[in-house]
This record gives sequence, structure tokens and C-alpha cells, in this order.
Amino acid sequence: MTDGDLESSAGTDGERLVRRLGAWAAIVGPTVFVVTFTVEGWLRPDYNAAAMFVSALSLGSSGWIQVLNFVVVGLSFLAFARGVSVGRPSGLMEARPRARAT
Repeated sequence: MTDGDLESSAGTDGERLVRRLGAWAAIVGPTVFVVTFTVEGWLRPDYNAAAMFVSALSLGSSGWIQVLNFVVVGLSFLAFARGVSVGRPSGLMEARPRARAT
């Protein structure tokens, strides 16, 4: 395999950009999610992280922050999935045949 083959198998500039953005979304999205609910939990005196779920932060007057946090992490997962699937035939991952047990 030559360098030219490697470059052509990497895809177009647009595909590389989508893959790179998807990778960054996979890193940044969950990190922002954890930092946001941690800080939000610290700022609420009635929230007990050991006894309550993170979704309890979506209640109350500042609940919109946690709702927005859920939306952002969901969009980051979608961006990651798109980055993984770009350049694949029909956007699907290739299935490998399973080894048969004899």
C-alpha cells in the first residue's frame, strides 16, 4: 500500500472533517455533561448526589440547565455516530460473519 492509497482511503476533506468533529463531540459532550451536573449539584443545597439521580436536577426553577445539558449530550452522541458512519456504504457499518461453533 502506498501513501497515495492511504490518502484516498481516508476519504475526502469533508469526510475527514465530519469524522474529526464526531471525535471531538465524543470527547467534549460527555465531559461537559459531567461538569455541568456536578456544578449544578453543588449549587443546589437540596440535592444529594449520593441519594438522588442526576435527572432530579431538571426539576425546579433552574431545571432548564439540566434539560439543556441532556439535549447537548444527546446531540453530541448523534454527531459522534455520524462521524463514525461517514464514508461507509449507505452510512452503515459492515457486518462481519460470526464464527460458527462446531
